[in-house]
Amino acid sequence: YVPPETSSFIGDIYQTLAPAIAKRLSVASQCCEIDGQHEMTFPQLQTLVIENMLLSGEVFLVRKPGSYAWTAIEADRCINPYYMCTNVQEHIVDGVFKLVNVETGNRIIDGVEISGDGHEVAYWILKEAIEQPLAMTSNQIERIPADDPDTGLPICLHVYRPVRPACFRGVPLLAPVIEQLFQMSNYLQAEMDASSLQASLYGFLLSEKPTVDETA
Repeated sequence: YVPPETSSFIGDIYQTLAPAIAKRLSVASQCCEIDGQHEMTFPQLQTLVIENMLLSGEVFLVRKPGSYAWTAIEADRCINPYYMCTNVQEHIVDGVFKLVNVETGNRIIDGVEISGDGHEVAYWILKEAIEQPLAMTSNQIERIPADDPDTGLPICLHVYRPVRPACFRGVPLLAPVIEQLFQMSNYLQAEMDASSLQASLYGFLLSEKPTVDETA
């Protein structure tokens, strides 16, 4: 809602800034400045985000404060900061494991820090992939706020499609049939192994008095 007394003023600002914004977006779409790794243009980064959202169910985009370049982060790197779990029993409430950030009092669900009103306020991202997440240290993971507290602009974007209420992580598109595809893959591999083994077996039939059929 725009108050009537300010609508003309905002319209003038829009008319002034729109050409500059359009020009900036046009330049960004043709160069690699929008990518934090300076490898992809804006359309290529969009394609990467869409593909990862379909395959993994979600993708994270992180930018440094003061910059407009975004870096794509795989969904597997957003996990709980397990180094906080010195005693697992302390985090079990009514039979449910609940990890709480002692500094903010917010609950952390699968690497997503949730405020008391249900907003995603921060994400716990691994600095690089590790083999044993449960044995992580505080130096291997960092807390990235969703928004810049000074400007209010987003720092980390969580791109996913919720499939149910209070859903804080994405679900891959093939999740409902992934088990069937896995079983089908095993079945096809077993059939090919059986056919290969059968084709590799052969033998000779020796007879002292062969019949007509055996000599044909």
